[in-house]
Amino acid sequence: MLAAVLEDVEKLVVKDIEPPKISENEVLIEVKAASICNTTDWHIIEGKHRPQGGRFPSVLGHEGSGVVAEVGRCVKGINVGDKVAMRGWHPGCFAEYTKIRPDRMILIPENMEFEDASCLEMLAPVANLTRKCVELGDLVIILGLGPAGLMMVQTVKAAGADTIIASEPLETRRKLGEEFGADHLIDPAKEDVIKRVREITRFGADVVIDTAGVPETYKILTDLVKPGGVIGLFGLAWTPISLSGFHEKGARLIPSGEFCKTCGGELVVGPDGEVYRTPSYYYTRFVMQRALRLVETGKVNLKRLITHRFLLKEIHKAFSQIKEKPNETLKVIIKPRP
Repeated sequence: MLAAVLEDVEKLVVKDIEPPKISENEVLIEVKAASICNTTDWHIIEGKHRPQGGRFPSVLGHEGSGVVAEVGRCVKGINVGDKVAMRGWHPGCFAEYTKIRPDRMILIPENMEFEDASCLEMLAPVANLTRKCVELGDLVIILGLGPAGLMMVQTVKAAGADTIIASEPLETRRKLGEEFGADHLIDPAKEDVIKRVREITRFGADVVIDTAGVPETYKILTDLVKPGGVIGLFGLAWTPISLSGFHEKGARLIPSGEFCKTCGGELVVGPDGEVYRTPSYYYTRFVMQRALRLVETGKVNLKRLITHRFLLKEIHKAFSQIKEKPNETLKVIIKPRP
């Protein structure tokens, strides 16, 4: 089968490999669509983030959907032909086939398009962070309107935010943010974000959510949040950052992931005395199902975020599109077959 294999840092190769063989507790998926994570997939290629599985070679792609092609003999409730979406950073979606445990996927409706379903993996942690941060009537600031930020505008709106302020340097993304419900749009390249927010809010926002993951946005988080407010972190920063003033504001810091015993970063002792790993982008299938409901009920429009489509054999063109033309590129879909 054809797959995009990262053989080493900055060495992504599209080549034929053996199809995965499933165990009695796994399912084989024929991948129909996979979406590129504009930041994380690049970080993995550049060596800033370890490949899924932590080793080379590694088949890339963790946002995907497809059809069940084979079912292990101990798997119940899943049938050949079922339409599914993979969740929780499942690796191997940039390939014609991938294997997966049943608990790492959800069934999707027959009428849902595979392209939309592949984007659920990003929407799920976005919706999860929204649920943990936003209350009815909140004034919310969103920093960055990439695909995750534009999903965040929609979920924050659905959660009942009274006012949404969004900061984004690219005009095309600001326009789309306004279309999705942002009330105030700021161009950080031309405006002083802190000054503009204070003009609008006086005391700062109830909630500030960062989806950009760059030092420029992290360093102003505590300046934007009101005393006792909430800071939500979605974007991944790969350089040292400062949250100066965090304690003085009495703000709560909330990541998009959850504490769990089997995934994430370093082992820590939780407040209940149990050993956990540090927060990651891990989430349960119930979070993914909530994301699915947001799409089914029309509260989130994923289709509007899909700007480009490439065949798997053209994946290098797809990554070039993201890197060279960010002003016109949001979610890019990879199709294993025409």
